Amino acid sequence: MILAPMTFIVVLVLILAVFVGLVVLIRAFGSSDSRKENRKDLKLGTKTTCRHCNHVYPTHAKFCGHCGKPLQ
Repeated sequence: MILAPMTFIVVLVLILAVFVGLVVLIRAFGSSDSRKENRKDLKLGTKTTCRHCNHVYPTHAKFCGHCGKPLQ
């Protein structure tokens, strides 16, 4: 008789885990306006240059990967 309530709890926990997993995936890979703009920059090939070391990066980059200074 104790098997039925335990099965219900396990199924409920599994459903909750799937729901939480979907929410995490949607938040991680869902598109937002800023990501669409970044993709547009990558497609257009627009670049920005670091003022400190003159390395070239896409316009959506916030920091230089070479010297670590802010790009804007």
